[in-house]
Amino acid sequence: MKKNALKRLAEQAKCRLRGIDIHNHEPPDESNQKFKIIDKRQDEIFYEKVCAMLTENEDIMNPIVTLIDKNLYDNMQETSRQKYFFDVLEKYWECKERFEREHNSTA
Repeated sequence: MKKNALKRLAEQAKCRLRGIDIHNHEPPDESNQKFKIIDKRQDEIFYEKVCAMLTENEDIMNPIVTLIDKNLYDNMQETSRQKYFFDVLEKYWECKERFEREHNSTA
């Protein structure tokens, strides 16, 4: 059962990478695509949140739950949720590495 779910998620990821709608296997209509441009200030606000979390407790069990925008996440389709989750996860790891570099250089 788990193997089938993993296989399905992998197929969905492949389709997203190819720009194919997973439901009808056709390329998405570009006029319907929404792109969010994140500016440097938003990145710094995100970094500040990560710093605050890591300063309080470096062994956080599930930091992504506290970092996602719950209103945005709840209103997304499943494929968008998956992409958003992994984008936040990647951003978190980048910020954590930066925090550790900066924290170790001042210690």
